[in-house]
Amino acid sequence: MLRSVKNLRKISMSPWVNVTEGSEQIGRSYVFSFKPNPAHLGMHGWNPELVRDYLSDVVQKTRKNNVELILKDITTARSEPQRIWQWARIAMEVARSA
Repeated sequence: MLRSVKNLRKISMSPWVNVTEGSEQIGRSYVFSFKPNPAHLGMHGWNPELVRDYLSDVVQKTRKNNVELILKDITTARSEPQRIWQWARIAMEVARSA
């Protein structure tokens, strides 16, 4: 159905999407616009390795796609804005190593 939309360039993918299936369906026809789970920022006890593993899994599954990662819907970082900066640094490192 989406392929019939003229000038469609990006398809927004929620944190709960089946990444593998979405990757196969989208291919390189569109940008796989992934919205990672923002709950990792609000967890008790910041866990950068959880974020790295999560993003690495997504990036690995979408290697054949045009991909963007957009962190949105952040409701809390538990008064630790450095979590957001660290998340962004991790995302860039994961993207560069793909």
